[in-house]
Amino acid sequence: MGYISQVTLDLDKPWEDQIEVKNYKTKFEDLFSNILASMNEMKKSSYAIRAATAAFFPGGSIKPWAIEGTIYKADLDYAFNNGKLTIDEKNGIWGVSESGVVAIRGGGIFTSTE
Repeated sequence: MGYISQVTLDLDKPWEDQIEVKNYKTKFEDLFSNILASMNEMKKSSYAIRAATAAFFPGGSIKPWAIEGTIYKADLDYAFNNGKLTIDEKNGIWGVSESGVVAIRGGGIFTSTE
């Protein structure tokens, strides 16, 4: 058993018409592989979405532990030790000390040791 996967018709030379027949089993295996790959991608996406949404309050503000965790993982404590912390809507969050600067803004987290 099989299925017709492609038909090529030559109206000027009908004796050169072509019909391509493929195996059902191969088509099913390909479809099954595609479904499994899609399911794996959806699992990865749902995990990333859950992780990202967990960092925010319903109103859209970020939870403090998300910022603290990021600073800890990136080892950015140097700019917050004995430094000055400023927060405003235009510039975001700035931690400035003699050891360096950390800026947390809409575009990301920026650091400098100078």
